[in-house]
Amino acid sequence: MPISVDQLAALTEAAATVIEETDLATVLQRAVSMAATITGAHYAALGIVGAHGGLIEFVHEGMDPETVEQVGRLPEGHGVLGTVIREARTLVLEHIAQHPDAVGFPEHHPPMDSFLGVPVRVAGQVFGNLYLTEKAGGFTEADARLTEAVAAIAGSAVSNVRLHSRLQQLALVDERERIARDVHDSVIQNLFAIGLTMQGLALRVGPGFEAQINELVDRIDGSIDELRRLIFGLRHHPLADVGASLARMLDDLGRPEAVHLDLRPTVNDLDPDRLDDLVTMIREATANALRHAQATRIEIALDNVDRHLIATVSDNGIGFDPDQLNTARAGSGMGVANLRGRALRLNGQVTIISRPGAGTTVEIVIPT
Repeated sequence: MPISVDQLAALTEAAATVIEETDLATVLQRAVSMAATITGAHYAALGIVGAHGGLIEFVHEGMDPETVEQVGRLPEGHGVLGTVIREARTLVLEHIAQHPDAVGFPEHHPPMDSFLGVPVRVAGQVFGNLYLTEKAGGFTEADARLTEAVAAIAGSAVSNVRLHSRLQQLALVDERERIARDVHDSVIQNLFAIGLTMQGLALRVGPGFEAQINELVDRIDGSIDELRRLIFGLRHHPLADVGASLARMLDDLGRPEAVHLDLRPTVNDLDPDRLDDLVTMIREATANALRHAQATRIEIALDNVDRHLIATVSDNGIGFDPDQLNTARAGSGMGVANLRGRALRLNGQVTIISRPGAGTTVEIVIPT
């Protein structure tokens, strides 16, 4: 059956609402709804593929909340879903159960028979997959082409969200540079001029006032030094915002799709030196999880509690016996000595919680 005019119209209208969106969660949900509406599928989902080939996020619609709660754990990319991940191409099935990779459904899962899976690519790389099931009469070639179009739109929208985020970071850099120039060009120069004027007055007044004036000049000089340090921080640490610095860190690691970042609203700017140490410690813990944990999901969370910044890096990987850290070789290999050394320098501490098969959590606590 060829693509209808109504389907093309619906695709065009939906594409406009998705492409202009700048929130990733909204983009994914709208893409799922678009695919379901255009093809007539009863169930639709978009699974995001992590660094280790499993699903780390699963956005879906079609099941009521009660059913979702009964089913429990969301898919991780096994069975036919894993086939689409491995082969990275469109897959149309009349009967899911007849496919060699089918593994069945968990208890309370609604019955699903017909199936359509399509990869979603971002910048040429597979970002995730669209999964559609349960269409009356089965999925057609036209449905496959339409869903591929939805996948292309979704991929472009994700790219747009990432670009928007980077532009916001650049805007932050520009704003900090502007503030630094303003402080230098006006405030510091005015303070310097006031200091010179007061030094000139000190030569004309009596001995009783000269000491007081010189003390004020010293305080002005101290303020100028503080402002210069502030300018240095603004210009040499243009992303002194914690969230932006961590986002840049994840980009540097090259595998941000496996990492979920959770920043509480109370976490704001830090002084540049403390920020550098914090980001370095979080980077060390995150890199350890990426290299050693075999995790499909890593969560970085920050919060500000009782004048202490608490950062946790948690993974769902293979875990280990913490007693390993008592050996010099194990502690060195995992960078634990570096983590604890930096924390100690900031009057903080590092705690590592893990056990085989149960993942690992690294908690960093430093005073603000």
